Amino acid sequence: MKKIKLFICIFFLVALIAFKSSSVAAAEVKNVLVLHSYNEGFAWTGAISKGINSVFNASTTNVNIKYDYMDLKEKSDVDYLDNFFNLQKIKYSHIKFDTIIASDNGAMDYLLEYGDKLFPNTPIVFCGINEMNPSVLLNKPQYKIVSENIEVKEMIENILSIFPHTNTFNVFGSSSTSGKNDFNNIKEISNKFINDYKFNFYENTPIEKVKEEIKNSNRNTAFIFVTDPFLDESGHYRYISNLKDDIFKNSPAPLFSFWDFDLGYGTLGGKVTSGFYQGEEAGKIALKILNDSSLTSIPQITQSPNKYMFDYTQLKNHKINLNILPKDSIIVNESFSFFEKYRSLVIGILIVFLFLITIISLLSIIINQKRKNEIKLNNSYEELTAVYEELTATEEELRAQYEELQENEEMMRNSEERYRLAIEGANDAIWEWDMENNSFFISEKWTHISGHDIVLSFKDIYNKYIYQSDKSFAKKDLEDAINNNKIYKSEFRIIAKDGSIKWLLNRGKLLLNSESKAIKMAGSITDISERKMNEKQIRQMAYFDVVTNLPNRHYFIQKYKEVLKSNSLSNKSSALIFLDLDEFKKINDTLGHDKGDYLLKEIAIRLKTSIPLNSIAGRFGGDEFLVLVPEFDNIKDLEAICNNLLIMFKEPFILDGVFTYVTTSMGISVAPMDGEKSEVLLKNADTAMYRAKEQGKNQYCFFSYSMGKELVKKITIENNLRHALENREFELYYQPQVNLCNGKIEGMEALIRWNNKELGFVPPNDFIPIAEKTGLIVPIGNWVLETACKQSKIWLDKGLSYNSMAINVSCIQFIRHDFIDNVKGILTKENLPSNHLDIEITESLLMDSTEDNINKLKDLKSMGIKIALDDFGTGYSSLNYLRQLPINVLKIDKSFVQEICDKAEQRLIIDVIINLSHRLGCKVVAEGVETKEQLILLKDMGCDIAQGYYFSKPVNAEEMEYLLIKNRNSI
Repeated sequence: MKKIKLFICIFFLVALIAFKSSSVAAAEVKNVLVLHSYNEGFAWTGAISKGINSVFNASTTNVNIKYDYMDLKEKSDVDYLDNFFNLQKIKYSHIKFDTIIASDNGAMDYLLEYGDKLFPNTPIVFCGINEMNPSVLLNKPQYKIVSENIEVKEMIENILSIFPHTNTFNVFGSSSTSGKNDFNNIKEISNKFINDYKFNFYENTPIEKVKEEIKNSNRNTAFIFVTDPFLDESGHYRYISNLKDDIFKNSPAPLFSFWDFDLGYGTLGGKVTSGFYQGEEAGKIALKILNDSSLTSIPQITQSPNKYMFDYTQLKNHKINLNILPKDSIIVNESFSFFEKYRSLVIGILIVFLFLITIISLLSIIINQKRKNEIKLNNSYEELTAVYEELTATEEELRAQYEELQENEEMMRNSEERYRLAIEGANDAIWEWDMENNSFFISEKWTHISGHDIVLSFKDIYNKYIYQSDKSFAKKDLEDAINNNKIYKSEFRIIAKDGSIKWLLNRGKLLLNSESKAIKMAGSITDISERKMNEKQIRQMAYFDVVTNLPNRHYFIQKYKEVLKSNSLSNKSSALIFLDLDEFKKINDTLGHDKGDYLLKEIAIRLKTSIPLNSIAGRFGGDEFLVLVPEFDNIKDLEAICNNLLIMFKEPFILDGVFTYVTTSMGISVAPMDGEKSEVLLKNADTAMYRAKEQGKNQYCFFSYSMGKELVKKITIENNLRHALENREFELYYQPQVNLCNGKIEGMEALIRWNNKELGFVPPNDFIPIAEKTGLIVPIGNWVLETACKQSKIWLDKGLSYNSMAINVSCIQFIRHDFIDNVKGILTKENLPSNHLDIEITESLLMDSTEDNINKLKDLKSMGIKIALDDFGTGYSSLNYLRQLPINVLKIDKSFVQEICDKAEQRLIIDVIINLSHRLGCKVVAEGVETKEQLILLKDMGCDIAQGYYFSKPVNAEEMEYLLIKNRNSI
């Protein structure tokens, strides 16, 4: 009965285990894509992958992970990203991912651009993100971000707690894309310690310079390495872990880095960013998503999971007591001593071992005595059994030989059967060539591949079916293999029975006799037609533009470098023409991108027929094209080519039956006169193209070095302008506006001034156009509006009397949908009456007098804000605007006022403007009044208000307040 019960229990236990196993096997597999910004060999990338795997390996969720690697350290242009997108589209066309993990900003930018096309509505966890626009997360609950931030304050405080004698910090960083923000961050935070400690900042420092600084340092100095801290001889950024130099491991001063992968190469440690913990945090968020957690319940941004980590070797070198390190610090590279760690256990085991040895020794003595007695008894028995065992062994040996013969016979039958099935089931044609007897065997797969009957000779394949142009090298491959005893491998084309061309791969191995002579060869024939077709398609995608079929940027630059190298040996000149279509964006916006692509195709066709035969045309990207002229005799040849291109664009393009006209601006750089490297010549041609656009478009311009200097100046201004607001480099100046009837200050105009540490004072005419072009004018304009209103409220509260504060507003700022709300918000915040604010607009805004702009002006006027038309007379000067739009004030440009005393026609124009403006209910302000004679004439003509150096130059807030007090006291 007990046995039956035991059997039943075992049965149900086995059934339960089998049920659970089947349940696990049937569990739904979750697909996860891990996309890295950098290549697989990059230490940071590998650490993130380990962190992700540690989470999924510890979970019970059935996960299928696919890894994909970009190479954005080396390539990040548009063509590379487009090709990567196309390859992913092919690879993952049949896979739906449940979530995606993307590491570093490059992969994030790529998925923000292409993600919705490749993986619509798929949750994405971004990790290793150290710079992010918050607008990315708007209306995107499926986006989750693990930030990558260096903790500068904690690092500095940790250094001072370990090395309290430190008085100098040498900080090494870079201006690289990923390093600039981190370097600026540590500069800013170091200001909190600047009064007590000395900070030296090194940017883009050569490695040898760093080594020299370390050699000359002492223990009172701490070295801190930020992102991309060194430059090697080739100009590439490097970390300590890339260099593996003993100077770092034996540094007299402590070295610190914000990255865990530098540990073990000389840095001490600190509060560091770890790729493993970045990946682990991303893996945890992804696991929540896979386990159907609500996306809204998971925070969109998770702070950087930084850890206190220290290198044991460096702690020992600098004689640091581990007890002073922060709690829960992680120690790496610590040497392991089994005895020291398990001292008590080892001693206990030794005592037990000695006790057991003693017991065993006593038992051995007793056993040996007993064994001697047993041997005597067994000797007789062994002699009797020896004969019997010998007979039994003989019988067993005979039986084993018989069974072995049967097994060998069965194995031979099975081997023959497997060989036959393998030949029939293989996708390749299997062949064997006996060279001594000249006999040849090939499987029936040959007929399936080629359509031809079975051949009886190996050389029949070469003589009868190989494509004519492939015969020579195919025979050479065979002879080379036979003569040199090599593995035979050859790719060639054949003409199939149906007349089609097929690519075959023929492989074989030789069998040699005792004299090392080839006597037999065996191998296989594979149909590789599909592979060849795919290779051709991939090459087309990699080197040619998808829309125009012209060489793409990568292929064009490769050819250009070949031409430059060849010409340098023969002292020949080449030229690069950079073409950019004028106003192409309007065609895309009005007719659609499909018509824009059609237009680009037509331009490409014309371009190839309009340049010399030895020239190469390519598409640079967007609406930009390149033309390479490998050789030319003189500049007139290049001018003729450019004139032909301009003539080509004069002919209309037909889009949907409508004639469409397009023009182009061209820039030309000449090698070696304008540079010897492709990237320099390309940049110079681009610079010349922009000069052509500035001069009116639809023309060409040759590069000159003065253009390059202007471009560098503009780029420098733009780079510094991006940080001017946060660095508090702007200041408002004010120029009074005087009432000509009573001589009192009627109001003032707020004027922005910029004083930069690097550039010094920058005139508004230099930085305002750049601010408008880059969109920076919007935050700058909002700052001007808020600052001027705040200052105006301060003066009014002090009892200073004036009627208005005039503020210039850019067209770009004005047309934004939130402009009216911003004005209302600032007036409310500063509690400034709206009738004390004048908004000045330019004539260029009036040229775009859309209903929306007109309604905005009416809304401002209805609020009590006055509208002033600035610089009247310098643009289109249509007085019709004054009738159509709600203008309160008209400002006559100073160019008219400067010539009022000398030219009668100028006086007549101003007189007409003043009288007509008054009839339309507008006040008139004259700008640029510098002399008493000008003032008298304007007053006689009835001008209401004047401003200029005659009254006061633009002054700061303190001096303006003095003028207002003086104005009040004179009443």
